[in-house]
Amino acid sequence: MSVIDRDQKVIQMAADLGLDWREVPTEAIIEFCKQRIAGWLSGAPNVRTLDDLEALVRKKLRLVIEEFSSDDELDAVIAKYVAKGEYVFAAQRDGFGPETFATLIRRENATPSCLDQFVAIIDCRGDKAARRFFTRWHEIAHVLTLVRGQMALPFHRSTVNRDPIEQLMDKIAAEVGFFDDLFAPVVRKAVERAGGLNFDVVEQIRASDCPRASFHATLIAVATRAPVQAVTIEAGLGLKKGERDMTSSPGLFPELKPQPALRVLAAGGNELARSAGLRFHLNMRVPQTSVIARLSDPSVTDAGVTLRSVESLRDWTTSGGGPIGDGDVVVEARRHVDKVIALITRR
Repeated sequence: MSVIDRDQKVIQMAADLGLDWREVPTEAIIEFCKQRIAGWLSGAPNVRTLDDLEALVRKKLRLVIEEFSSDDELDAVIAKYVAKGEYVFAAQRDGFGPETFATLIRRENATPSCLDQFVAIIDCRGDKAARRFFTRWHEIAHVLTLVRGQMALPFHRSTVNRDPIEQLMDKIAAEVGFFDDLFAPVVRKAVERAGGLNFDVVEQIRASDCPRASFHATLIAVATRAPVQAVTIEAGLGLKKGERDMTSSPGLFPELKPQPALRVLAAGGNELARSAGLRFHLNMRVPQTSVIARLSDPSVTDAGVTLRSVESLRDWTTSGGGPIGDGDVVVEARRHVDKVIALITRR
């Protein structure tokens, strides 16, 4: 059971929703959300895209999403709802600092028939725009899991500080934002049509079916559902756990301080890859022979630079020195800010 599953607020949420909280409450809550949406979808034959689905879910939840890309647009949103007598909106002008992605507000003056009983204000300024798709579904997840007695305050802020409930909302957003009933067939057809999976296929799917989503989020969602062995990783400078513990030791001599190395910071993949033993472990070193290492070089400053190569799994070794597997894989990597994201598929 994960740390999130042991959190008292998560357990209480599962109990409030009438779910079995004794085993894995996060899975129970995610399944509850999926089943709720599936029920709405079964009665809506005209819903064919993820945007259609979002509109349906928001209508059922009586949730309106307001996005802003400038201070003037935020002022317009605030004025719109203050004019409806919702004076809590006036306090939001100074509420969107660098660490806040969104604010969810329950309207006090909304009647039961109003389609905007809840309003989510999404900050799309600067780098936050890349998270737009995910933030929208994060706020939807909050309302999906809402039960009477929650949200004692008239508003809730979603920030970079992820407590267990916020982490759970992220998990729900990742599941329902790319809803399997709609998205999995799209992925399967695109991969089969292209004869394989690569960044171009991911971008085509993103452009046609989820243009609000970032490339990185779409990559992870596509790889998870692809009908081929696929793994995604994010690589960057990091330390092993033991090295991190060492740096926190008082009195450590500077010459003994461990230096960060290029490591796997995040990894995911589909069941086909896991069943075939295609796994890349967190914190493992990235081999210098990999295109991922080439892209991590400080001389590569252009975000979006992409490289592709065929690499041997024997070059990827565990801390014990042994390779993680045998045979070749196709590695396609792209520089993303100060990290590298990669798609690894079996030939």
